[in-house]
Amino acid sequence: AAEKGNPEALYALSALSSRKAPKESYALLKEAVRLHSADALFALGSAMTDGDPENPVLKEAGIEHNDAAGRAFIKLAAMMDNVSASFWLGSVNYHGKCGFNVDKERAYRHFDRGAIIGNATCGTAAGIMLLRGLGVPQDTRKGLHYLNVAANAGVPHAVILLAYAQHE
Repeated sequence: AAEKGNPEALYALSALSSRKAPKESYALLKEAVRLHSADALFALGSAMTDGDPENPVLKEAGIEHNDAAGRAFIKLAAMMDNVSASFWLGSVNYHGKCGFNVDKERAYRHFDRGAIIGNATCGTAAGIMLLRGLGVPQDTRKGLHYLNVAANAGVPHAVILLAYAQHE
């Protein structure tokens, strides 16, 4: 599938070969990005922003630390419904990291989007924000709904928070 240009297969092959053949892996990753693989966009953006500039694998592959370009790749991946990108953007906006200012309203929007497209961890974060009124008007009913969905999906933190919220 990778030989035929399937972007998801290129991304998967890139991930499998990243430690043993970093340069070849990076070439496959760049091709998957060129073909608009959301997973590849997130992976490359993460490596560019979160990656240790001294990491020997990243150095050997030729991936340079570049926060602005990395953030752009991750934003594009989130627009393509990559749930990992939604969670990452929610987290960095919530905490004000990686060149983002603290913006809890924007963080909530990313967590909410991730929850809607099926990420239970995003749902946990959105539920907490709704229950506590962090960046959004407090909405206990919707917050409990998100925590319930996440708890049913097996997120341990959501189970604990849901039990605590019901106790309160």
